[in-house]
Amino acid sequence: IKLMCRQGIPVQYRSDIWRRLIYAKISDLKQEKGEFYFGHLITRAYDSLVGYYRKQIFIDLLRTMPTNINFSSADAEGIRKLKEVLLAFSFHNPSIGYCQGLNFVASMCLLFLDTEDAFWALVAITEKYFQPTYFDKSLTGANIDQEVFQEMFSQKLPVLYAHVKKFDLEFSTITINWFLALFIEVVPFQTLLRIWDCFLMEGPKVLFRFSLAILQKHQEVLMEQREVLGLLKCLKNCTKLLLDVDGLVKTAFGELKPFPKRHSITTRQLHFEKI
Repeated sequence: IKLMCRQGIPVQYRSDIWRRLIYAKISDLKQEKGEFYFGHLITRAYDSLVGYYRKQIFIDLLRTMPTNINFSSADAEGIRKLKEVLLAFSFHNPSIGYCQGLNFVASMCLLFLDTEDAFWALVAITEKYFQPTYFDKSLTGANIDQEVFQEMFSQKLPVLYAHVKKFDLEFSTITINWFLALFIEVVPFQTLLRIWDCFLMEGPKVLFRFSLAILQKHQEVLMEQREVLGLLKCLKNCTKLLLDVDGLVKTAFGELKPFPKRHSITTRQLHFEKI
């Protein structure tokens, strides 16, 4: 299955395989909560407990994939489903509740999964794939991963890293959105699908791989930039036009060797967590 995910899941199988990968992560939790848990959350979704998040959720609904017909208007079916998923999740996990970015993750899930499966996908991503602090109010886990990524960046692409460091720019303010939104609205849709196929199969480690691969593939043009605005514009254009998904996957999994093992990444995460 790993090889198929890296090569791209055939469109006719994507929904089923995504669902299987997600439920493999949370089958124990789903069994513990019971068959009617999601329906129970929906009936309580307007409880005062989620009132704090409801306003922001409603504001973000129409900001989510506005060019996609499923989410293009207030009465679109996708908007109704997205609202249900986000409200249910904020009730399920009040320690996270809602933060901007979850709307994009949930909407991506809804393109391939029904409402309840999309809810469980959001649970799996926030509670199983990532550390519990990843999406907390301080984005603690996400910021730790940026420290780890900057370290990898300096080791794998030292020349480009040194060039970027010349600018008065905190590069993690760019790349943190790649991680939090799982590359949604960063790369073209077909490229995004391949990243998600790999992510759901292999976990967050692939986000480091794809981030470094993007930088490596565009190192030459990025090195030509002489001011920070030019660098930012160039990077945005490079990612938006990243249509060579096979080349990106080849770089991510074949041209970054040796790549840190999963336990090495975990060790670095724990190191930065203690700082």
